[in-house]
Amino acid sequence: MIYETSMNIEHEYEQNLKWSKRIKDAIENDRIEPLFQPIVDTKTSKIVKYEALMRMIDEKGEYLSPIHFLELAKKNKLYPKLTKIIIEKTFEIFKNIDAQVAINLSVQDVLNEDVHSTIIKNLKTTPIKLFLPLAQIQMMVLR
Repeated sequence: MIYETSMNIEHEYEQNLKWSKRIKDAIENDRIEPLFQPIVDTKTSKIVKYEALMRMIDEKGEYLSPIHFLELAKKNKLYPKLTKIIIEKTFEIFKNIDAQVAINLSVQDVLNEDVHSTIIKNLKTTPIKLFLPLAQIQMMVLR
């Protein structure tokens, strides 16, 4: 068998199709979850806030890092759905927790009308201590 570049393109296409289906299935079956990493003050060793991290749970119950699916989700226009899920679940989890939580957003996230309205709607109905690091600009919205 002689290797041809078209073989690699075909394999990449198949992988992208497979991962696209996995992402859509995870969205439809509520398998996109935020995990919360504590941010610790090194001087006091106390947790000062948490950072929401997106994870997809696969069919076997394993947590998958976004490195496996995020770029493809952006190409397939599924990324705003993933972001909205993380925002909504973070608000739900932190509504009764007196702690600051950071959700990392890109400029595209903030400019996306659906994502933007999801943030505003949740802030109005469920005030939490939310920290939104955005590139070099940081804005803080407190209860």
